[in-house]
Amino acid sequence: MLYKGKVCFLGLGISNFKLLKYFLENKILDYYFVSDSKEIKSEYKEYLLENDIPFEENGHTEEIRNCDSYIMSPGISPDSPVGREVIDSKKIYSTEMEISLSLLSKKKAGIIVGITGTNGKSTTTTMIGYALKKTKFKTFVGGNLGNPLIEALNDDYDFHIVEVSSFQLSWFKYRRKYFDLSILLNIEQDHLNYYSDLEEYEKAKLKIIDITRDYCFVRDEVMNKFKQNIISKPREGILTFSNRPGQMFYYTNDEIAIHKLHLKTDYMKIKGIQNNENLLSSVVILGLLGMDYTDAMEKLADYKTLNHRNQLVGEIDGIKFIDDSKATNSHAVITALINQNPKKTIIILGGVEKNENYDRLLNLLSFLKKIIVVGDSLSVLIEEFKGRNMEYIKVDSMKEAVAKAFDSANEGDTILLSPGGSSFDMYDNYKERGNDFQKNIETLKKLIGSAHES
Repeated sequence: MLYKGKVCFLGLGISNFKLLKYFLENKILDYYFVSDSKEIKSEYKEYLLENDIPFEENGHTEEIRNCDSYIMSPGISPDSPVGREVIDSKKIYSTEMEISLSLLSKKKAGIIVGITGTNGKSTTTTMIGYALKKTKFKTFVGGNLGNPLIEALNDDYDFHIVEVSSFQLSWFKYRRKYFDLSILLNIEQDHLNYYSDLEEYEKAKLKIIDITRDYCFVRDEVMNKFKQNIISKPREGILTFSNRPGQMFYYTNDEIAIHKLHLKTDYMKIKGIQNNENLLSSVVILGLLGMDYTDAMEKLADYKTLNHRNQLVGEIDGIKFIDDSKATNSHAVITALINQNPKKTIIILGGVEKNENYDRLLNLLSFLKKIIVVGDSLSVLIEEFKGRNMEYIKVDSMKEAVAKAFDSANEGDTILLSPGGSSFDMYDNYKERGNDFQKNIETLKKLIGSAHES
């Protein structure tokens, strides 16, 4: 990708910051400008000042129009005013992800595997990386999850296991074969506050198929929904899987099947039908990378749940606390609830809505013991509660939510943080939200312990 003149970094999140550092350290470009609609993190701002890089924050000005090319933060929607202006300018634009993939391609680095999907992509990414790190091969795990891909340029890796978000895929300008193998787990309603409609979100996810060189492992429901003319990749390069027995690749609640090989999953540390979808995808990709299927299963046997993804984080007086802060859409909440006894479950919801259809979620929520909503952002869902005469408690903080939930719980109950919205109304990210939940549980433990002692 050819960049020249004045290059504008639009948005300075972690990926753009790491890319900027890489460019400076390797003297790739001469002139930079940074523009962010929000306040720039103090540590990033200090770096900009130390390196005499001009910047603006808390809003974009006319200065961005004087730039010759743009490196976009994926969080900026192509349909937003600034996103549309960049596209309409006909100037060069890209993202950290696409630039990193191009640089890795030029370097002729190791095999690159891309993973996307509405839910399960982080678990699947870390699963594959976890198994490969138990071998002699050097493996990079990151992308949208953890370390930005640009950091893979600092070393030589045999494998790159890369989580890719729909936001990143939306800004891909070229249909080059960036990935050797890829996975498209599922497509459910999500991010409809970012995209103009569901079709735009679906098209973003489907891009990963066309930018994959060899095989893309795709849920059959996704392939059945779309006509061939949307996807240019030949069908023989697409392997489909299902949750229905009888297919070449399928999973159930207690096994995964690959051709005629049936592998039981009851001994795995992670359980549940959603995790078996992730497990099947991981094992198939590991097989394509040369690992024996049963060996892959053995390497994944002690893999543990990701932080903030259906994670048991505490128990007080027989009441369990589960942190599922990563559940930022209704489909993820539904998945979490499937594994719980509704009559013994108290849920904590909250966060920024994404213009989803809540019918399936509302049906499940109606059976729960208690519903607690943190903050003011879930206005559409709250209106649905009112229209259906569903009881809920509205609170202003996580501290109050945990206290109210515990007061409503009895021995054998579960308090589940599964917000159903992104964290940006009250927190910087889902990790910060989950950590706040866990911090309040620890505080509660100390209070209950003191009370028991007295």
